[in-house]
Amino acid sequence: MKSYNLVNGVMFCFLAGSMIAVSATAIGIPFGLEMPSLSDMLPNSFGWIVTVFIIGSFTTVVAMFGYQQVSKFANIAAPWMILIFFAAAIAVLPRLGVNSLSDFWTVANEKIWSGIPLPGQSQFTFWHVMFFGWFVNMAMHIGMSDLSIFRYAKNGNTVFPLPLACT
Repeated sequence: MKSYNLVNGVMFCFLAGSMIAVSATAIGIPFGLEMPSLSDMLPNSFGWIVTVFIIGSFTTVVAMFGYQQVSKFANIAAPWMILIFFAAAIAVLPRLGVNSLSDFWTVANEKIWSGIPLPGQSQFTFWHVMFFGWFVNMAMHIGMSDLSIFRYAKNGNTVFPLPLACT
């Protein structure tokens, strides 16, 4: 059991680091931070390192206060998160060349769904994306690590506070 917990803890550290990097990207784009490309093995700017450190520190502090605080933060952040994704998608459309609704399909076929992330890089197919998505989440699917949070919960409302919990 101790080895399982150790491996699970290390895996969560890697997953958390990955998600912190994704969050730093979301914050770095509007502020024009130079971000690592797909071929970079190390961070390529001091601003990127500082952004990741700040986000990681904030996430760690919230997590240190336990599931009760994490669930309170999630109840504040989650409801408007989908609106942020939609707003970001709409905001980037003019940068892609979409200036009217009629431009969307042409630009989508030429730039969005072409599967080429950057010039000179290999094309991403449906299978690349599907297997990447599966392997990224394999720890959750196969290891059922997402259920490990229930080990420490006093009851269902601790992990999923009302009104989200089914009581």
